Amino acid sequence: AEYMGVVFGHFSARHFVSCVFMSTSRRDVRSSTDNQSKNASTSNSQDPTTEEVQRAVEELTQNLHIYGAESLHLWDDQGHRVSLPGTTSSPSKGPALSADFQPTSLRASFVIPARPVIGASQAPNATTTTTTPTQASNDMLSMFTGKSAPAEEQTPAEEEAVRAEDEAKVLKLLEDNNQSATPLVVGGDDADDESVGFRTSSDVYSSSVGSFPESFLGSNAGYEPKAPPPSYLTRDELFAPKQTRLEEILYGLERLSGGGLKCVDKVALKKQKGVIMDMLKQAGSNMLEGKNVVNISLPVRIFEPRSMLERICDWWAFAPTFLNRAAQTSDPLERLKFVITFAVAGLYVSAKQEKPFNPLLGETYQARFGDGSQIWCEHTSHHPPISNFQVLGPNNAFNYWGFYEYTAGLKGNSVVGGQVGPNYVDFPDGHRIEFHMPQMRLGGMLFGDRTLQWEGVMTFEDKTYEGVQAEVIFNPGARNKGFFSRRTGKLDDIAGEIFKVAGSPSKKKKDTEREVLATISGNWLETIEINGTKLWDINQDTPSRPIPIDKPLDSDCRFREDLIWIKRNDVKKAQEWKLKLEVRQRADRKLRQDIAAALKKSNKNS
Repeated sequence: AEYMGVVFGHFSARHFVSCVFMSTSRRDVRSSTDNQSKNASTSNSQDPTTEEVQRAVEELTQNLHIYGAESLHLWDDQGHRVSLPGTTSSPSKGPALSADFQPTSLRASFVIPARPVIGASQAPNATTTTTTPTQASNDMLSMFTGKSAPAEEQTPAEEEAVRAEDEAKVLKLLEDNNQSATPLVVGGDDADDESVGFRTSSDVYSSSVGSFPESFLGSNAGYEPKAPPPSYLTRDELFAPKQTRLEEILYGLERLSGGGLKCVDKVALKKQKGVIMDMLKQAGSNMLEGKNVVNISLPVRIFEPRSMLERICDWWAFAPTFLNRAAQTSDPLERLKFVITFAVAGLYVSAKQEKPFNPLLGETYQARFGDGSQIWCEHTSHHPPISNFQVLGPNNAFNYWGFYEYTAGLKGNSVVGGQVGPNYVDFPDGHRIEFHMPQMRLGGMLFGDRTLQWEGVMTFEDKTYEGVQAEVIFNPGARNKGFFSRRTGKLDDIAGEIFKVAGSPSKKKKDTEREVLATISGNWLETIEINGTKLWDINQDTPSRPIPIDKPLDSDCRFREDLIWIKRNDVKKAQEWKLKLEVRQRADRKLRQDIAAALKKSNKNS
């Protein structure tokens, strides 16, 4: 059969992710056994019969099975699905075309799912074959771009160059054949899965296997129709540009005249209504079904499509700017100034009303900043919830590391949460600075406006030069408020000092025993000044956003099924997967507790 195929996607040593679109004019569709197809003039004048088209589709389908394709759908030139009444049992046979097939052109789409190279197995819906996914990706790459996959691991720059070259070939091929580069929509509400025998949505990894290899449920999870495994995130989904402009970052939030932020995003506010009632309904439903009342899952509609491991990176948006500047000076006081500016400047970047997904035990996130800084995060404790992190600057200019224990509690009409744990910044000359994060208050949880503000005190301590410390107070005007006086300033104002305490630091030291080295002033939504010098301006300094790496660990949060489904706006499937993952995590926790108890008992008896 004569047909033209085009591969869209990216080939790497780890994954093979591609969508293939085939467009064939009727006059070019010929059975490989049709001698008339060798005559160009005859080919241009004589239309193929339905049987000839059927044989061409069967040959195409047979080839697709070799590469583990899970989906094949046909459209006419008007964009309507071509009827496929059934499938044959033989792997060499494709779906039968309807007898009334009379389009002027035939379009088909098929999908080959991403498969990891290490431990890769056969695609779930593919027929038995000795071709591995790695071989398939190399063969397909050679077929459509004229070259094989690289034998050695490539750098990000080399991978980008290869991808750009492949895309250029694809566009040239399309141009030569007068084809459009716009992908077709696969499947839809009217798609009939069972009648075709292949999955109808490119959003689904498999219609028979319950999870993909990297799943936290393992690769042997049973299939559930209401919670099918999603396909892997595409490069466009993974590497979509993140917000860097102020109006984008604070979209849906309004600055209040007295300070702080108010949510004015009607869509976000609507999603968050009735959360308490939803949880009560879940509890009642579980009781009626004889399930554990503890198995209650927060509604995913209030979540953003990110894990907390990715969310915490928002606070580090100015690491490339200020930690690199800190590394370039050997003056310890100047370094401390830059570390303080880095820690405070990034707070507004994480100002969001939507909740991130709680990390699963063992979940990881790997990324980098544009300056080459590398980011590693891992969730290391389930109860209490703790995540460890490290950011390594370019050429080891700095090493920023520590851990966060996530805390939250309802206080009146507000939820107050924080990240308890040390943040360390190390420099190559042995200099270390430690600091701690402030608390965030979300107001209006039960009634009134939904507000957001940082509060409390950020503390800094130079661990190398004894006695050098700093404090940054949020909403300092509240501390000046007396019984008969009003608060001064704005809620988002900051004030503080860099000071030195004689001898060992002690909580009993009085303020008069401090030697003030510098004063800090400003506003976490405006500017930061130290000793009258402006070091940061929200309207002038652009934050850096993390870029996910190409080949992460299998435990990376990009492989979370609930996160993928919510990213694709499928709330029902996301909710089902969130509950499944939470139930699995509770079961794992019980196993750890049982083993710990058994070991304790065994040691006691011995």
